[in-house]
Amino acid sequence: MPNTPVPAAATGLPDTHHHSHDPRFWMLMAYSEWLFMERRLLCHELGIDERFIPRTEANLFHFPHGRDWQDIAQPSGRATGIMSFAGVRIDQVRQWAEQEAKAWEGAR
Repeated sequence: MPNTPVPAAATGLPDTHHHSHDPRFWMLMAYSEWLFMERRLLCHELGIDERFIPRTEANLFHFPHGRDWQDIAQPSGRATGIMSFAGVRIDQVRQWAEQEAKAWEGAR
């Protein structure tokens, strides 16, 4: 069964985020979705439960010793680059994000 995207504004969910009219917000929502699915599929590929979180040194990227996580580059700054590198059609995601922003702007 195909997954038919539904504009978020059409779901009837309350507009609880003050950036919902900003296409950048929706680009980050797309990145969040992509990361979620990437991890789910990787866990499936590895044959591990999604709830299992390995403890490796990779976490130092986000939580370097002696520094606050807010003092380093934030995930929002690399979202488009990572999705593009992985082969995501950024032009399509950007078009969707602009449509979402317009839909929320019209719903205000």
